[in-house]
Amino acid sequence: MSDDTASTFLEAEIATQPDDWRQAQAEADRYRALLPEPGERVAVVGCGTSLYMSQAYAGLRESKGEGLTDAWPASEHRLTRDYDRVVAITRSGTTTEIVDVLREWGDKIPSTVITATSGSPVVDLAESIVMPHLDEQSVVQTRFATGTLALLRSHLGEDLSGAAVQAQAILDADEAIVGPAATADQITFLGHGWTNGLANEAALKLRESAQFWTESYPMMEYRHGPLSISARGRVVWAFGQPVTRLAEDVATTGAAFEFSDVDPMADLLRVHRLCLVKARAAGLNPDEPRNLARSIILTPEA
Repeated sequence: MSDDTASTFLEAEIATQPDDWRQAQAEADRYRALLPEPGERVAVVGCGTSLYMSQAYAGLRESKGEGLTDAWPASEHRLTRDYDRVVAITRSGTTTEIVDVLREWGDKIPSTVITATSGSPVVDLAESIVMPHLDEQSVVQTRFATGTLALLRSHLGEDLSGAAVQAQAILDADEAIVGPAATADQITFLGHGWTNGLANEAALKLRESAQFWTESYPMMEYRHGPLSISARGRVVWAFGQPVTRLAEDVATTGAAFEFSDVDPMADLLRVHRLCLVKARAAGLNPDEPRNLARSIILTPEA
């Protein structure tokens, strides 16, 4: 899979991710002063894909003992709580809910915004990390999302060099790398800890790009109802090490169980590739999802 022969913007943008992660890791020290310090109470806000990257970062930061970290939809934040820092994530820098949050709170709580777009409204409302090389022409986000998470993971001290190698191997493989999901009629994505955000994001990507039926849950919650939707011809896909007896429970439903022992962020690239497969099978252009735009800009009520 090469961006030189890509037939859509989405395909080309998926292909740059291993290098994007390496660049993010190389630049992490440059932004150290703008990102949370150990012990700070942090709120991370985003919308859509950016919310799910916020969830992944929040889960990972807390699991490392770096301090309380909450992820909120920008429209449902709880910034009246005693936070030391706000981190906002927005590819376009124009999303109404993010702009509104930073206008109200940017001068009350130390705030950092991560965006791909210089000159956008948010850069004047908070300390800014602008990564234009991660910007995208496809409405469907891929490299900005994972590139931002790569930066945040590197800031937490993680070495992503192995994940980048795994990601490149996934991109270089043929389409069989997506497994039985290629022909499935439904997929349930499962996460645990920080990978819950990745499961949510995987489900969103397929809904956006291919209008495909997906669901997402924490692994342990799968048994509490969602298991009933699994059946022959469907797939349950786990990000990260499966919890005890998960594979056996899925097997009883007749659904295929999908798990890869690679970095979960690299495994998300298998889903990105699946998006291309499913969109092509449905005769859809994955760059232009139905009813969606690059940025949600709300018009004030008269």
